Amino acid sequence: MMAETYYAGLAPHGPYGPVNLAACLHVATATPNFLIQEAADTFRLGERHLKEPFKVVDGYIDIPRGPGLGIELDEAYIATQKLESQSDAGRWFHDDDGAVADW
Repeated sequence: MMAETYYAGLAPHGPYGPVNLAACLHVATATPNFLIQEAADTFRLGERHLKEPFKVVDGYIDIPRGPGLGIELDEAYIATQKLESQSDAGRWFHDDDGAVADW
């Protein structure tokens, strides 16, 4: 990583939920210049969404040890959650071929 080359710390931003947090924690364990991980509320820690939510103990979260990302989703709970449709205002498309474009 270029950040390590320049002695910069890595601070993954994980605002998208517990699966994203699990992936960020695995990146953190493999990154020598890891500094800090964002995980501030219960949704990101997986309460209700994971069978075993993450726990913060003395400011630290243990790395998930199970297969894959090390987490198990509570599929019964997730199935009860209705997903509301949302506008598509967050994506841009190329005029020539309709492909998704970078912001």
